[in-house]
Amino acid sequence: MSVTHIAFSVALTSITLGTANPEILGIAAMAALLPDIDTGKSSIGRLLFPVSGWLEKRTVHRGITHSFFASGVVTLAAYPLSLLGYSQLWYGLILGYFFGWFADVFTK
Repeated sequence: MSVTHIAFSVALTSITLGTANPEILGIAAMAALLPDIDTGKSSIGRLLFPVSGWLEKRTVHRGITHSFFASGVVTLAAYPLSLLGYSQLWYGLILGYFFGWFADVFTK
């Protein structure tokens, strides 16, 4: 599923921002995987197993990390990127995260 999350997120981020900048789209690709940190079965969950294990015990898959609330938290947490002059990377991050979990709306 990682490949489809990345493809969906990169395509929609590119269309939304009107860019083909590889840095921005690379950030979007990585951010697309972050919502699945709530399960140890995902690639990001295996990579960050202490965090995914903690979340897996306390939440359900496609729960809090797949929400507008989580998108808002990511947006606020990454806001310093925008203040430091990296607004396009910030946009790539928040759109990548959003489209990453939004892609799950269309799958089981």
